[in-house]
Amino acid sequence: MSVLSRSVPALALLLALAPCAALAQAPANKPSAAAAFDPAVQWQRFLDTADSKDVIASYAVVPKVVGTDWKADAAACAANHAELETSLATVPVGAAIRYAAFRCAEAEGDEAAAERHLKIFSAIARHALASASDDPGAAPIRVVVGRDIDALVFAAGLEVRYEFLEPSLGRYLIVRLATWDPETKLERHLRFDFLDTMTRVTRDPSAAYPSYRKQLSDAFIAELAKTQVLMGLDIATARAAIALPKAEDKVLRLRPLAERGGIQSTATWFGICYQQPFPGCGEGLVDALLPQAEAHHAIPMVLLALAYSEGIGVAKNEASAMTLIDAAEQQWGGGRASVAYAGYFLGLKQRPFSPALQTRLDRATALGNPLPLVLTINRQFATTRDFKIVPEQAAILMTHAKAGEATATALVGLDLYNKDRSPGYVEWLRKASEVGSAPSQSVYGSLFYFGQGVPKDQAQALHWWREAAAGGNTESMISLGHQAWRNKEWMPAAEWFRSAAIYGSAEGAMALASLYETGEKALDGDPKRAVEIYRSVATNHDSAEARRNLARMYLAGKGVEKDVAQARQFLLVDAEKDDRYSQVLLADAYINGDFGQVDEKEGERWFQRGLDAGDVQVMDTYALRLYYKKGDAASKARALTLWREVVRKQPEYGNNLAWALCTSPEAAVYGPAEGKQVTDKLGDPADLSPSTIDTVAACHAASGQFDRAVTLQEQAIAGMLEAEPDNASIAQMRERLAGYRSKKPYRETDRP
Repeated sequence: MSVLSRSVPALALLLALAPCAALAQAPANKPSAAAAFDPAVQWQRFLDTADSKDVIASYAVVPKVVGTDWKADAAACAANHAELETSLATVPVGAAIRYAAFRCAEAEGDEAAAERHLKIFSAIARHALASASDDPGAAPIRVVVGRDIDALVFAAGLEVRYEFLEPSLGRYLIVRLATWDPETKLERHLRFDFLDTMTRVTRDPSAAYPSYRKQLSDAFIAELAKTQVLMGLDIATARAAIALPKAEDKVLRLRPLAERGGIQSTATWFGICYQQPFPGCGEGLVDALLPQAEAHHAIPMVLLALAYSEGIGVAKNEASAMTLIDAAEQQWGGGRASVAYAGYFLGLKQRPFSPALQTRLDRATALGNPLPLVLTINRQFATTRDFKIVPEQAAILMTHAKAGEATATALVGLDLYNKDRSPGYVEWLRKASEVGSAPSQSVYGSLFYFGQGVPKDQAQALHWWREAAAGGNTESMISLGHQAWRNKEWMPAAEWFRSAAIYGSAEGAMALASLYETGEKALDGDPKRAVEIYRSVATNHDSAEARRNLARMYLAGKGVEKDVAQARQFLLVDAEKDDRYSQVLLADAYINGDFGQVDEKEGERWFQRGLDAGDVQVMDTYALRLYYKKGDAASKARALTLWREVVRKQPEYGNNLAWALCTSPEAAVYGPAEGKQVTDKLGDPADLSPSTIDTVAACHAASGQFDRAVTLQEQAIAGMLEAEPDNASIAQMRERLAGYRSKKPYRETDRP
């Protein structure tokens, strides 16, 4: 599915300043703090006011005055002094610009200026590196451009061993550097990001949408690959290989980059051989890993351990795998190698961890590493699809969450929310949202939207949904799209839905197609485009819903030439697979003559398949047809019998039965006492749809509880006005409200 093309900032200069593949060591500087320079304040001001065009231009001065070894040319510094000062004013938090200024002052013999610049640079560096964390849920170190990473790592005296881009789809494009710390004699991993910075200082309105962020990220990667930077080539190659249909072609594409030391290409190669094995798949994989493993690089050692564990490219030998993990631990420390190994393991298979691996994960937990527990919880979810944290796990997570660890904080908040909104869930969701957990931000925004545990506050809801959307949460993108749609903000709605689709959400693509169906002139798509999107989703996601929508479009001749035979075929595909909704639509179409002539026998046959299976959706829909379309006494009696069976199985499906019992003008049907009992099982009215609250209000009125009926009906109308302000039923809902205020229950004469 194509999306709108958006322009992004000029990248050639920015990406030319990306991290170098190797950096020389330099002595660490430890000056006193700069009293007048507060990095946090400066960063916030910069993000609020800077413009990406000016920012990119400001970095042009750096290569004019210093080389890749950070040695300054005094003559060049003097010639470019004014430009350097302007750049410092434009980007006060730019580590590379500030470090270049320090080097220039040093080369020119200006001790006072050198000291001033060094103090400010040190403050910037301390602020940056203080946020360094192994926690995958923590924000990476924020920089402006890639050259800032060079400056920070060089000044810290760290040697870069290898680097790669983490495969992420959200707020950040994480540059991960594996450095060697000469003081601790350990490999230290630092995670940096400049994507979020550049997005936030881009003043183009389209930068507000995740689709722009994704396009900017792709452009960064493409430019890195174009300029032959290994980490760009690496991730671009891995992505391209995954898209190929044949496993043999995937490996052929990956092999050259893996041999050059590409971490993502190597990991992807291993994954393909595990999931799509073919003879000779792993040939050369071990050879590609050996040079880095023999250099004691931790992640290549972990990947080599995986190859031994699964027998890919080498004889299977778990003892050798664990020996490699232990050796990697000596290089990395803190149980990190065991966690990394388990993380790769979990991504490939769902079977339990081996006793040897579990022993090492337990050892990492004893060292205070929370990630083994996080992996265990993820494995539980992957195997059961049930997000359930047992009390012992919850207690450990709470300890880490209270220590401010991001991933633990997010899990605590979501766990308390999922456990029937246990005490403290709002506070922990707030904390998790503030540390950047996109799923937590999405839920937290919904609390404000619906007034659950907090006062209703649409501004807060939209704020947190936008934060979650920036983090890649497609549910929030879709919620924002629907909110814009309700406000008739057509293009913003399209951009939010498009963003969700670009991030892989079939629901987002479907919502975009539904929006295009409206034919609004302000949109960049129409019903014809909607058909194209439905067809794409049906093919790429094997979506029954998309095929149902295609059937509807073909039946109506909307956006496509009318073709009832094709419409029937779309419905049959999933009806034959016992998709109940498709069966219901197929049955209705036969009975209504939508395929050319009425065929009640065939329609009843399709209904009966669902009825025989005891499907509550089919039973509910069929009962609705009996009650309103047939409408004779026998049909209504059978409808009531079916509805009562539906409610027995799933009380939340009681809306139609309750409505009939509380509003029917017929004595044989009317039963408000029973109807009220049914509505009592529908749930808290605050969690119900406006149309369902309308039913609950009718049952209260039928039971003589008019004050409560008035309150509920007002709530139903308010909800409908918010959700569907043009819905024709609002006028009828208002008529019922007037009746309740006059102490009159509602009795229908026709279907509402």
